[in-house]
Amino acid sequence: ILDGLSARIQGCSGRLEFGYDISQDGIPKLKLRSAFFCRVRTCPVCQWRRSLVWRAKAFQFLPKVVETYPKHRFIYLTLTVKNCSIGDLRTTLTTMNKAWAKLILRKKWPAVGWIRSVEVTRGQDDSAHPHFHCLLMVESGYFAGKNYLSQASLKYH
Repeated sequence: ILDGLSARIQGCSGRLEFGYDISQDGIPKLKLRSAFFCRVRTCPVCQWRRSLVWRAKAFQFLPKVVETYPKHRFIYLTLTVKNCSIGDLRTTLTTMNKAWAKLILRKKWPAVGWIRSVEVTRGQDDSAHPHFHCLLMVESGYFAGKNYLSQASLKYH
């Protein structure tokens, strides 16, 4: 017998109702009309749908950012930690979020702006693999300047 969140996740997207929508070019396309999604943060289906929403939002505002800051450049950064057990995932994510907060408060933090996304994948041994995907906006002379933040310059405690 399933209870709570696990029951909601099991029933997630079990029934989808589609209808036809006529596009501007007159071609009928399938469109999702009705569905039940559990909205549980750890549900793979809901997490995937949430990522599509955020991706659409990013594609909507990024051209405005590029127009406003034409000389700035973007860096894609992935930050990861060792895999942890599923039971330790909450603690690991809390620690990662605290570390991120410390990182962006550093005097030498180079980004003028950023987008950060959390992703948790499954390891081969059923462990959790949490990591951050970050898109950083830096000034155009970042790699040649004194504000370059190398991995070697970071001190680990």
